[in-house]
Amino acid sequence: MVQPRDVAPYLLALRSLYRSVPARRVVVVCDPKMSGSDVETIRRSVPFVETHKAESFRDAAFPVGGCWERLAAIAHISRDDYVVQLDADTVALRSLDEVARAAAEERAFVIGEEPGQHIVTCQQASATAAEYLSRVADRHIQAWAERELVNATEPGRFYVRGCAGFTGFPRNGMMLEHMREFSLAMRARLNERWGEWGTEQVASNFLAANLPGAFVLPFPAYATPDVTTPQTRFLHFIGSLRFESGAYARAARSVIAELAPH
Repeated sequence: MVQPRDVAPYLLALRSLYRSVPARRVVVVCDPKMSGSDVETIRRSVPFVETHKAESFRDAAFPVGGCWERLAAIAHISRDDYVVQLDADTVALRSLDEVARAAAEERAFVIGEEPGQHIVTCQQASATAAEYLSRVADRHIQAWAERELVNATEPGRFYVRGCAGFTGFPRNGMMLEHMREFSLAMRARLNERWGEWGTEQVASNFLAANLPGAFVLPFPAYATPDVTTPQTRFLHFIGSLRFESGAYARAARSVIAELAPH
């Protein structure tokens, strides 16, 4: 999902990724605020881009907004192609061998939050969330939704607490159906709270974790800028991090210089 303010950062994110993971297709789900000139700016840089209005991916089983249309688009596209969901606030600094291999091998990947993360059962994820909520007064929907995973999914299903901003989805003809089932089950548990910002990430994490060969990208090779090391190759400037410390501007200038024709 691309907004007008993110057109230039999105093009940087895309071109930095494209260096090591060339794409046959580029699909942009346009925020309702995107103008014709915004779309034309993207098209000048990526002539073969496919653009779609977010509204065209709305579904009665899903909340409206909050990036749900983006995830629905992924479910549609993954019927035919491997899909890498790429946020505009990301920058690939160097080659991303793990991502290129995942795409070639049709394996799902998720960017994680800490070292040693791995795919867990929904029962384990629910227990972790319940323990957290028993000691922390956190109203953010993610932990509350994760606590309900054990009640909203069948035994033998998996989950990972990753970030939806950079995720790989192998070809799968059933993803849309599974997405609908999951959303309706969670809505039955959480009622109107299932429409809050952050629920799409829970759904993305669940869907990716249950796809073939799913794994968490190594951390901090793939990380946020506050925990970088010399080995970091991919940065996700989540939230306000893009506008703090100047790290995004430095990374952007460095990559732009590398991409510029010599």
